[in-house]
Amino acid sequence: MRQDIVNAAKGFGMGSGVVPGVSAGTIALMTGILEPMLESIDAILTAKNWKLLFSGKAAEFWKAIKGRFLLGVLIGFAVGFVLLGHLVKYTLAHYPVQTYAFFFALILVSSIYMLVEYRNWKFSDILLLVLGALAGVLLALIPNASVASSAPAWYLIVSGALAVCSMILPGISGSFILLILGIYNYMLDAFLEMEAVPVLWFILGCMIGMVLFSKGLHWLLANHQRPTMMVLLGFVLGFLVKVWPWNDMAAVEAANNASQTPGNLHVPGAVIWFAAGAILVVILESLGKKGKNS
Repeated sequence: MRQDIVNAAKGFGMGSGVVPGVSAGTIALMTGILEPMLESIDAILTAKNWKLLFSGKAAEFWKAIKGRFLLGVLIGFAVGFVLLGHLVKYTLAHYPVQTYAFFFALILVSSIYMLVEYRNWKFSDILLLVLGALAGVLLALIPNASVASSAPAWYLIVSGALAVCSMILPGISGSFILLILGIYNYMLDAFLEMEAVPVLWFILGCMIGMVLFSKGLHWLLANHQRPTMMVLLGFVLGFLVKVWPWNDMAAVEAANNASQTPGNLHVPGAVIWFAAGAILVVILESLGKKGKNS
């Protein structure tokens, strides 16, 4: 029971992945559950384990997939996601500039930390980073990229398939991927308000993504880790254009009207929350290094 509580607490930490820029995979890596979680996912995707279930050996199936461990992590993740999700939803509605400044710092400083870990830079590294950044900027500048009130099933499935990659790619935020796809606010509302149809389509996409991408991503990271991460980090940095605190002036004006402070650009608040986000990343990185060394 004590271990179940510990696993749930670690899952709760992964629930902070609801914040764009916070990688659930990174939290899993820092808390030491990434490897067993990947082993559990791999076991779920193994046909012989399902043969155990269909042959009536449910207990052996549950043990093979590390079911108790995975259940504890998922329960903690769900609780963390819901609690932090409500907080993010409130701050985006009332303090959009400060919230996006916080997200901006999380994404920027986390990316810098990942980049400085690489040594002996080559021209090909810089080229891949720049190409990834250009792709991110181009996608960020596409107009009308956000989903306001509805989304087709196929788009929800694709979004879920891409977002689930963050579970196996430390440093990549699933919520940030949804922000890129213009579906972050829509899916946050859907999960918090328990709208069955979009949530089920999204979960289906996550399941498909695990099947299609998990082994492929593992292969890329095992055989081409550096170029893969250069492209991904460049893409993330390029898409920061979309997370700029004053990118959505309509949201800023709506918040100003609600608080009866028209014309306020909230620059001091943005600076403070940018600093808070940067400090949080530094603390998390320091804790992560201590955990690796211990």
